[in-house]
Amino acid sequence: MRLRDYQEQALEDIRNSFRKGNKRVLLVAPTGSGKTVIASAMIKQSIERGNPCLFVAHRRELVMQCSNKLRDFDVPHGVLMAGKSPNNFARTQVASVQTFNARKDNKYFMKPDAKLIILDEAHRSTSKSFTDLMDEYPDAYVIGLTATPCRADGKGLGHVYEDLIECSNVRRLTDEGHLVPNRVVAPTMPDLEGLAVQAGDYEKRGLNKRMNTPKLVGDLVTHWIKFAEGRPTVIFAVSIAHSKYIQTMFQQNGIPCGHVDGTMDEIDREAALSDLHTGKTKVLANCQVLTEGWDEPKVSCVVLARPTKSYSLYLQMVGRSLRPFENKEDTLIIDHA
Repeated sequence: MRLRDYQEQALEDIRNSFRKGNKRVLLVAPTGSGKTVIASAMIKQSIERGNPCLFVAHRRELVMQCSNKLRDFDVPHGVLMAGKSPNNFARTQVASVQTFNARKDNKYFMKPDAKLIILDEAHRSTSKSFTDLMDEYPDAYVIGLTATPCRADGKGLGHVYEDLIECSNVRRLTDEGHLVPNRVVAPTMPDLEGLAVQAGDYEKRGLNKRMNTPKLVGDLVTHWIKFAEGRPTVIFAVSIAHSKYIQTMFQQNGIPCGHVDGTMDEIDREAALSDLHTGKTKVLANCQVLTEGWDEPKVSCVVLARPTKSYSLYLQMVGRSLRPFENKEDTLIIDHA
Protein backbone atom coordinates (compact mmCIF):
# COMPACT_ATOMS: atom_id res chain seq x y z
CA MET A 1 0.00 0.00 0.00
CA ARG A 2 1.44 3.35 -1.07
CA LEU A 3 0.53 6.26 1.19
CA ARG A 4 -0.51 9.67 -0.11
CA ASP A 5 1.60 12.69 0.79
CA TYR A 6 -0.80 13.96 3.45
CA GLN A 7 -1.01 10.50 5.01
CA GLU A 8 2.79 10.32 5.25
CA GLN A 9 2.76 13.78 6.81
CA ALA A 10 0.16 12.69 9.38
CA LEU A 11 2.40 9.80 10.45
CA GLU A 12 5.36 12.13 10.83
CA ASP A 13 3.31 14.67 12.79
CA ILE A 14 2.16 11.93 15.18
CA ARG A 15 5.72 10.71 15.69
CA ASN A 16 6.87 14.29 16.38
CA SER A 17 4.10 14.74 18.93
CA PHE A 18 5.19 11.56 20.71
CA ARG A 19 8.80 12.79 20.68
CA LYS A 20 7.65 15.95 22.45
CA GLY A 21 6.36 13.84 25.31
CA ASN A 22 2.68 13.53 24.42
CA LYS A 23 1.22 10.05 24.89
CA ARG A 24 -2.34 10.60 23.66
CA VAL A 25 -2.81 12.22 20.26
CA LEU A 26 -6.04 12.93 18.37
CA LEU A 27 -5.79 12.67 14.56
CA VAL A 28 -8.54 14.61 12.78
CA ALA A 29 -9.04 13.63 9.13
CA PRO A 30 -12.11 14.03 6.88
CA THR A 31 -14.33 11.16 5.84
CA GLY A 32 -12.70 9.58 2.80
CA SER A 33 -9.15 10.63 3.68
CA GLY A 34 -8.09 7.10 4.63
CA LYS A 35 -7.88 7.08 8.43
CA THR A 36 -7.81 3.27 8.50
CA VAL A 37 -4.96 3.29 5.97
CA ILE A 38 -2.99 5.65 8.22
CA ALA A 39 -3.74 3.47 11.25
CA SER A 40 -2.67 0.30 9.43
CA ALA A 41 0.58 1.90 8.29
CA MET A 42 1.36 3.01 11.84
CA ILE A 43 0.56 -0.45 13.21
CA LYS A 44 2.85 -2.06 10.62
CA GLN A 45 5.69 0.29 11.56
CA SER A 46 5.10 -0.26 15.26
CA ILE A 47 5.09 -4.04 14.92
CA GLU A 48 8.33 -3.90 12.94
CA ARG A 49 9.87 -2.14 15.94
CA GLY A 50 8.66 -4.92 18.22
CA ASN A 51 5.75 -3.02 19.80
CA PRO A 52 2.41 -4.88 20.14
CA CYS A 53 -0.67 -2.98 18.97
CA LEU A 54 -4.38 -2.86 19.72
CA PHE A 55 -6.95 -1.29 17.37
CA VAL A 56 -10.33 -0.64 19.02
CA ALA A 57 -13.73 0.19 17.51
CA HIS A 58 -17.30 0.22 18.77
CA ARG A 59 -19.04 -1.43 15.81
CA ARG A 60 -18.62 -4.72 13.96
CA GLU A 61 -18.29 -2.96 10.59
CA LEU A 62 -15.40 -0.83 11.84
CA VAL A 63 -13.61 -3.82 13.35
CA MET A 64 -13.83 -5.76 10.10
CA GLN A 65 -12.87 -2.72 8.03
CA CYS A 66 -9.62 -2.44 9.97
CA SER A 67 -9.02 -6.20 9.78
CA ASN A 68 -9.38 -6.12 6.00
CA LYS A 69 -7.03 -3.16 5.68
CA LEU A 70 -4.39 -4.86 7.85
CA ARG A 71 -4.51 -7.78 5.44
CA ASP A 72 -3.72 -5.33 2.62
CA PHE A 73 -0.65 -4.31 4.63
CA ASP A 74 0.30 -7.97 5.28
CA VAL A 75 -0.02 -7.51 9.05
CA PRO A 76 -0.91 -10.75 10.90
CA HIS A 77 -3.55 -10.03 13.53
CA GLY A 78 -6.29 -11.43 15.69
CA VAL A 79 -9.90 -10.25 15.89
CA LEU A 80 -11.40 -9.92 19.36
CA MET A 81 -15.12 -9.88 18.75
CA ALA A 82 -18.14 -12.07 19.42
CA GLY A 83 -18.48 -14.77 16.79
CA LYS A 84 -14.82 -14.62 15.75
CA SER A 85 -12.19 -17.26 16.53
CA PRO A 86 -9.37 -15.64 18.51
CA ASN A 87 -5.71 -15.57 17.53
CA ASN A 88 -4.28 -14.75 20.94
CA PHE A 89 -0.66 -14.98 19.87
CA ALA A 90 -0.77 -12.32 17.15
CA ARG A 91 1.15 -9.16 18.04
CA THR A 92 -1.70 -7.04 16.70
CA GLN A 93 -5.30 -7.35 17.86
CA VAL A 94 -8.39 -5.67 16.43
CA ALA A 95 -11.01 -5.48 19.15
CA SER A 96 -14.62 -4.59 19.65
CA VAL A 97 -14.64 -2.37 22.74
CA GLN A 98 -17.80 -4.08 23.99
CA THR A 99 -16.26 -7.55 23.67
CA PHE A 100 -13.02 -6.44 25.35
CA ASN A 101 -14.83 -4.99 28.35
CA ALA A 102 -17.18 -7.96 28.61
CA ARG A 103 -14.25 -10.40 28.76
CA LYS A 104 -11.55 -8.49 30.61
CA ASP A 105 -12.59 -9.70 34.10
CA ASN A 106 -12.80 -13.34 33.00
CA LYS A 107 -9.84 -15.22 34.50
CA TYR A 108 -9.42 -17.17 31.25
CA PHE A 109 -9.18 -14.01 29.12
CA MET A 110 -5.76 -13.38 27.59
CA LYS A 111 -5.56 -9.58 27.64
CA PRO A 112 -3.59 -8.45 24.59
CA ASP A 113 -0.28 -6.70 25.10
CA ALA A 114 -0.31 -3.18 23.70
CA LYS A 115 2.25 -0.40 23.59
CA LEU A 116 0.22 1.40 20.92
CA ILE A 117 -3.58 1.69 21.04
CA ILE A 118 -5.60 3.19 18.19
CA LEU A 119 -9.20 4.20 18.92
CA ASP A 120 -11.56 4.55 15.95
CA GLU A 121 -14.37 7.15 16.00
CA ALA A 122 -12.47 8.82 18.83
CA HIS A 123 -15.13 11.46 19.50
CA ARG A 124 -16.56 8.60 21.58
CA SER A 125 -13.45 8.52 23.78
CA THR A 126 -15.26 10.09 26.73
CA SER A 127 -17.62 7.12 26.99
CA LYS A 128 -17.14 4.69 29.87
CA SER A 129 -16.44 1.77 27.54
CA PHE A 130 -13.45 3.54 25.99
CA THR A 131 -12.10 5.02 29.22
CA ASP A 132 -12.35 1.64 30.95
CA LEU A 133 -10.26 0.09 28.18
CA MET A 134 -7.65 2.86 28.30
CA ASP A 135 -7.40 2.42 32.07
CA GLU A 136 -6.19 -1.14 31.39
CA TYR A 137 -3.15 0.28 29.56
CA PRO A 138 -1.92 3.30 31.55
CA ASP A 139 1.54 3.28 29.90
CA ALA A 140 0.46 2.80 26.28
CA TYR A 141 0.61 5.44 23.57
CA VAL A 142 -2.88 6.24 22.28
CA ILE A 143 -3.96 7.60 18.91
CA GLY A 144 -7.59 8.62 18.40
CA LEU A 145 -9.06 8.78 14.88
CA THR A 146 -12.03 10.93 13.98
CA ALA A 147 -13.44 13.10 11.22
CA THR A 148 -15.49 15.04 13.76
CA PRO A 149 -13.70 16.05 16.98
CA CYS A 150 -16.85 17.45 18.56
CA ARG A 151 -19.79 16.01 20.47
CA ALA A 152 -23.44 17.03 20.52
CA ASP A 153 -23.46 16.85 24.33
CA GLY A 154 -20.70 19.46 24.51
CA LYS A 155 -18.18 17.22 26.29
CA GLY A 156 -14.63 18.16 25.37
CA LEU A 157 -11.86 15.76 24.42
CA GLY A 158 -9.05 17.76 26.01
CA HIS A 159 -8.94 15.68 29.18
CA VAL A 160 -8.42 12.54 27.07
CA TYR A 161 -5.93 13.78 24.45
CA GLU A 162 -2.88 16.01 24.85
CA ASP A 163 -2.44 17.05 21.22
CA LEU A 164 -4.56 17.44 18.09
CA ILE A 165 -3.20 16.88 14.58
CA GLU A 166 -5.13 17.82 11.46
CA CYS A 167 -4.74 15.67 8.36
CA SER A 168 -5.76 17.58 5.22
CA ASN A 169 -9.33 18.91 4.74
CA VAL A 170 -12.31 18.43 2.45
CA ARG A 171 -11.41 21.33 0.15
CA ARG A 172 -7.86 20.08 -0.42
CA LEU A 173 -8.93 16.47 -0.88
CA THR A 174 -11.54 17.61 -3.42
CA ASP A 175 -9.05 19.76 -5.31
CA GLU A 176 -6.64 16.81 -5.48
CA GLY A 177 -9.33 14.42 -6.74
CA HIS A 178 -9.48 12.25 -3.63
CA LEU A 179 -13.08 13.40 -3.01
CA VAL A 180 -15.74 14.55 -5.47
CA PRO A 181 -17.31 18.04 -5.51
CA ASN A 182 -20.70 18.38 -3.84
CA ARG A 183 -23.88 20.22 -4.76
CA VAL A 184 -26.58 21.02 -2.23
CA VAL A 185 -30.28 21.62 -2.81
CA ALA A 186 -32.73 22.41 -0.01
CA PRO A 187 -36.20 22.19 -1.57
CA THR A 188 -38.29 22.10 1.63
CA MET A 189 -37.60 22.90 5.26
CA PRO A 190 -39.46 21.23 8.13
CA ASP A 191 -41.10 23.17 10.96
CA LEU A 192 -38.89 22.51 14.00
CA GLU A 193 -40.31 25.31 16.13
CA GLY A 194 -40.73 24.30 19.77
CA LEU A 195 -38.99 20.93 19.52
CA ALA A 196 -37.27 19.90 22.75
CA VAL A 197 -33.48 19.52 22.78
CA GLN A 198 -31.85 16.62 24.62
CA ALA A 199 -28.07 16.06 24.98
CA GLY A 200 -27.43 18.79 22.42
CA ASP A 201 -29.74 17.47 19.69
CA TYR A 202 -33.45 17.30 18.95
CA GLU A 203 -35.38 14.91 21.20
CA LYS A 204 -35.98 11.89 18.99
CA ARG A 205 -39.60 11.07 19.82
CA GLY A 206 -40.77 14.61 19.14
CA LEU A 207 -38.60 14.83 16.03
CA ASN A 208 -40.07 11.61 14.68
CA LYS A 209 -43.63 12.90 15.12
CA ARG A 210 -42.69 16.09 13.29
CA MET A 211 -40.91 14.38 10.36
CA ASN A 212 -42.78 11.10 9.87
CA THR A 213 -45.82 12.47 8.05
CA PRO A 214 -47.27 11.65 4.59
CA LYS A 215 -46.62 15.19 3.32
CA LEU A 216 -42.93 15.32 4.30
CA VAL A 217 -42.13 11.75 3.27
CA GLY A 218 -43.95 12.36 -0.02
CA ASP A 219 -41.75 15.40 -0.57
CA LEU A 220 -38.68 13.16 -0.29
CA VAL A 221 -39.90 11.08 -3.23
CA THR A 222 -41.01 14.07 -5.32
CA HIS A 223 -37.75 15.92 -4.99
CA TRP A 224 -35.60 12.81 -5.45
CA ILE A 225 -37.34 12.25 -8.81
CA LYS A 226 -36.86 15.92 -9.71
CA PHE A 227 -33.22 16.32 -8.74
CA ALA A 228 -31.59 12.91 -8.40
CA GLU A 229 -33.42 10.20 -10.33
CA GLY A 230 -30.92 7.56 -11.37
CA ARG A 231 -28.34 8.34 -8.70
CA PRO A 232 -27.54 5.61 -6.15
CA THR A 233 -28.87 7.21 -2.97
CA VAL A 234 -28.77 6.82 0.80
CA ILE A 235 -31.42 8.46 2.99
CA PHE A 236 -30.95 9.27 6.68
CA ALA A 237 -34.16 8.95 8.68
CA VAL A 238 -35.15 9.88 12.25
CA SER A 239 -36.40 6.48 13.40
CA ILE A 240 -36.86 2.90 12.22
CA ALA A 241 -40.53 3.58 11.58
CA HIS A 242 -39.63 6.70 9.59
CA SER A 243 -37.09 4.78 7.50
CA LYS A 244 -39.56 1.97 6.74
CA TYR A 245 -42.24 4.51 5.78
CA ILE A 246 -39.78 6.18 3.40
CA GLN A 247 -39.02 2.78 1.87
CA THR A 248 -42.74 2.10 1.38
CA MET A 249 -43.40 5.48 -0.27
CA PHE A 250 -40.54 5.04 -2.74
CA GLN A 251 -41.68 1.51 -3.58
CA GLN A 252 -45.27 2.67 -4.10
CA ASN A 253 -43.92 5.12 -6.66
CA GLY A 254 -42.13 2.36 -8.54
CA ILE A 255 -38.66 3.13 -7.20
CA PRO A 256 -36.71 0.12 -5.82
CA CYS A 257 -35.81 1.06 -2.25
CA GLY A 258 -34.27 -0.85 0.65
CA HIS A 259 -34.04 -0.27 4.39
CA VAL A 260 -31.50 -1.05 7.12
CA ASP A 261 -31.51 -0.49 10.86
CA GLY A 262 -29.55 -1.68 13.87
CA THR A 263 -32.10 -4.30 14.91
CA MET A 264 -31.72 -6.34 11.71
CA ASP A 265 -29.57 -9.45 11.71
CA GLU A 266 -26.26 -9.28 9.87
CA ILE A 267 -27.39 -11.39 6.90
CA ASP A 268 -30.44 -9.19 6.15
CA ARG A 269 -28.42 -6.02 6.59
CA GLU A 270 -25.67 -7.24 4.25
CA ALA A 271 -28.31 -8.24 1.69
CA ALA A 272 -29.79 -4.73 1.70
CA LEU A 273 -26.34 -3.18 1.28
CA SER A 274 -25.52 -5.62 -1.51
CA ASP A 275 -28.74 -4.70 -3.34
CA LEU A 276 -27.66 -1.06 -3.41
CA HIS A 277 -24.16 -2.01 -4.57
CA THR A 278 -25.41 -4.18 -7.43
CA GLY A 279 -28.12 -1.72 -8.47
CA LYS A 280 -31.04 -3.96 -7.53
CA THR A 281 -32.22 -1.02 -5.44
CA LYS A 282 -31.60 2.63 -6.27
CA VAL A 283 -32.31 4.03 -2.81
CA LEU A 284 -31.46 2.82 0.69
CA ALA A 285 -33.16 4.33 3.74
CA ASN A 286 -31.57 3.83 7.13
CA CYS A 287 -31.79 4.74 10.78
CA GLN A 288 -28.50 5.25 12.69
CA VAL A 289 -26.59 2.54 10.82
CA LEU A 290 -24.75 4.14 7.90
CA THR A 291 -23.33 7.24 9.59
CA GLU A 292 -20.07 5.49 10.58
CA GLY A 293 -17.91 2.75 9.15
CA TRP A 294 -19.80 2.29 5.88
CA ASP A 295 -18.31 2.95 2.47
CA GLU A 296 -20.13 2.66 -0.85
CA PRO A 297 -18.27 4.93 -3.29
CA LYS A 298 -20.89 4.56 -6.05
CA VAL A 299 -23.43 6.48 -3.90
CA SER A 300 -23.74 9.95 -5.45
CA CYS A 301 -26.74 11.31 -3.56
CA VAL A 302 -27.50 11.78 0.13
CA VAL A 303 -30.96 12.75 1.32
CA LEU A 304 -31.04 14.35 4.77
CA ALA A 305 -34.46 13.59 6.25
CA ARG A 306 -33.15 13.72 9.81
CA PRO A 307 -32.72 17.25 11.20
CA THR A 308 -29.87 17.59 13.66
CA LYS A 309 -28.14 20.21 15.75
CA SER A 310 -25.02 18.05 15.78
CA TYR A 311 -22.30 19.32 13.45
CA SER A 312 -20.48 15.99 13.70
CA LEU A 313 -23.58 13.96 12.74
CA TYR A 314 -24.18 16.29 9.79
CA LEU A 315 -20.61 15.79 8.55
CA GLN A 316 -20.88 12.02 9.00
CA MET A 317 -24.07 11.86 6.92
CA VAL A 318 -22.81 14.11 4.12
CA GLY A 319 -19.43 12.37 4.04
CA ARG A 320 -20.95 9.03 2.98
CA SER A 321 -21.15 10.14 -0.65
CA LEU A 322 -17.91 12.09 -1.15
CA ARG A 323 -15.66 9.23 -2.29
CA PRO A 324 -14.84 9.07 -6.01
CA PHE A 325 -16.11 6.32 -8.29
CA GLU A 326 -15.99 5.53 -12.00
CA ASN A 327 -17.93 8.15 -14.01
CA LYS A 328 -18.96 9.95 -10.79
CA GLU A 329 -18.58 13.67 -11.41
CA ASP A 330 -20.07 15.00 -8.18
CA THR A 331 -22.38 14.17 -5.32
CA LEU A 332 -25.80 15.67 -4.65
CA ILE A 333 -27.00 16.48 -1.14
CA ILE A 334 -30.78 16.95 -0.91
CA ASP A 335 -31.27 18.67 2.42
CA HIS A 336 -34.78 18.33 3.85
CA ALA A 337 -33.43 18.86 7.35
